[in-house]
Amino acid sequence: MLESLIKKYFDKYKIEYESNKIESFVEYAKYLKESNKRINLTSIVEDEDIVIKHFLDSVIAYRKFPLNSKVIDIGSGAGFPAIPLKILRPDLDFLMVEATRKKVNFLNSTIELLSLDNIEAIHERAENIGRYEKYREKYDICTARAFAPLRELVEYLAPFVSVNGKIIAYKGPEVDKEIKEAESALEKLNLKILDVERLDLEDNKRNIIYIQKTNTLDAKYPRSHKKITTNPL
Repeated sequence: MLESLIKKYFDKYKIEYESNKIESFVEYAKYLKESNKRINLTSIVEDEDIVIKHFLDSVIAYRKFPLNSKVIDIGSGAGFPAIPLKILRPDLDFLMVEATRKKVNFLNSTIELLSLDNIEAIHERAENIGRYEKYREKYDICTARAFAPLRELVEYLAPFVSVNGKIIAYKGPEVDKEIKEAESALEKLNLKILDVERLDLEDNKRNIIYIQKTNTLDAKYPRSHKKITTNPL
């Protein structure tokens, strides 16, 4: 059932895959459902919904990642979009950042279960490690899905991206309103929107925003979580 659903929707949306990749997606879905009984990972639990709203949604932009990109995913939750992208694109080097310890444990056990290389999950908050030299401006791409409104989100993400690197933000249907509200933040953080990909995945309106970093970030960013959320740029 799972295998046929994954093939059906990947074929429909022209996602290229090898048969062993489908096996990994099936294993991931089963482990997600099993783990979700013990840990609150997702409210999406039906097979078809998992395939469309998690897997397809995560990989739909897989061609937009240059070969061998170094990617950091912020607020990874149950692994979306990082793990589906990693399954499909093993050349990508991923770091997942998640603030909930139980979810980090799930992510690392999933990595082990699927025998994935060059991907790890760490228990950290983005606004903290965005100041650490080890992570600051070290990544080609920063991804985030359903994490925060865009004007707040970009302050969390911008510190990780190298100059000319990109933010890929997975957003819902209210994207135009979010972009308008984020104009000031984008300017202050030296960010420029390159494109907005508007998608309809089986009646699920999705938008992917591609943002480029044009210059080095001022050392005062990111501010504290409280300042980002109560006084957005």
